Amino acid sequence: MKSHFPECWEDDERMNYLFSAFRGEKNTNPHDWNTKMNFWTSVITAYCKSHKTVTVNCDTITGEFRRDGKVPLCIGEVLSELIRSRKLDSLNYSVASRGWLSWGLYVFVSSPSYWVFNRFWKKPSSDPTGVYILKELLEEYANSLLEAHHSKVQCDSADSLVTYEEVESLSAEFCQDKSSLELILNHLEKNKKICIGYASDGSKVVKFTDVRNSSVEPLSEADFGIIRLKKTIEMVKLQMRKMSEKKTKLHEEAKAALKDSSKIKAKNALRKKLKMEKMIENADQTLATLESLLDQIKTAESQKVILNAYEVGASALRKTLADQRLRPDVVHNTMSDVQEVVEMCQDISTIMQEKNQELEQSYLGEQSLDQSDLEAELEALLTDSRTEEHPASTTRGQGDTPLRRRPISSASSDKFDVDSLPDLPSHDIEQKREKLHKLIPS
Repeated sequence: MKSHFPECWEDDERMNYLFSAFRGEKNTNPHDWNTKMNFWTSVITAYCKSHKTVTVNCDTITGEFRRDGKVPLCIGEVLSELIRSRKLDSLNYSVASRGWLSWGLYVFVSSPSYWVFNRFWKKPSSDPTGVYILKELLEEYANSLLEAHHSKVQCDSADSLVTYEEVESLSAEFCQDKSSLELILNHLEKNKKICIGYASDGSKVVKFTDVRNSSVEPLSEADFGIIRLKKTIEMVKLQMRKMSEKKTKLHEEAKAALKDSSKIKAKNALRKKLKMEKMIENADQTLATLESLLDQIKTAESQKVILNAYEVGASALRKTLADQRLRPDVVHNTMSDVQEVVEMCQDISTIMQEKNQELEQSYLGEQSLDQSDLEAELEALLTDSRTEEHPASTTRGQGDTPLRRRPISSASSDKFDVDSLPDLPSHDIEQKREKLHKLIPS
């Protein structure tokens, strides 16, 4: 089974149904219509991918799907529907779209006329003929070619311009025939993704857009200079490979001549070999100079990108500083204002502290007693407290005799006379001291 055929291709019952004609119109039997239409559309797309082409030949496509001697009866109507829905586009549209006049004639004259003819005068039973472009696959391959090119680009100015042979190499994975490649390039050129030109030797060159720009720049003399430089480098490399091969061949000829005892032939071969080595050395120096020149072009492009980045960054920073009012004079004035306010706050704090001390001293001078008077009063209170604690020793009158301990008789030795003890003081000294401290400020 071919790769573009689906898995159900071996199912006879399923394929007999899909090979049959449509059962009625789309409106009367939408399930049958959609099933067959989606199936054959996917098969046609898979067929184009497997053959690496973007075109569908309506005259031969039916025979490509032959199975057990049968061809699908609905394929003609499938192709007609794809053309009506513009999924298949005329090959003439792609060819005519290179010029604005041709494009206008096709879009406004040819295409509407063709649609009216197919819609009202062409017989419904007749199948489409000719070659058409599968637009969905064309766009997919065009994007694949752009991605393949951008993945190998190191410098936009030097690597964006390539030869047609390099384009063929890039598209070899998904595009096999040159006609499909031309259609892909034509589609990219119409969308301003590439620019096609011809070098001085008549060879075709293609300039791709870079990843930063949506459209390609026109070809310039600098572009053609770069492409000539690249071609010269490739030519020098090819010459060096040929000279290396010839040098190896001369070395083998010298060895063979020595085996045949022909010293003259061996000397001639060695002499040519030495000349070839000298030519290779000169070619290598030329190649180094050319490659250095190409590297300088790439470096200039990198420096240009860096310079542009500096300009954009400086402009953005300048705008940010302007929006935020960040200028040297504004910053200087602002910091001076801050310093002035801080000094003002310090002066206010100092003045308030001094005035508070003055008010406190004035208040104490008016409301409190002299410190010496307070000390005298404290000493008097302490004396009174001691007097109250020992009244017998400090307050007895004249003629009084000191208290003496009564003798304890033997008859009453087991009893203690409580009445003979002095009375307890009636004032608490600690309470008085606390009250006195409350009167004296600390």
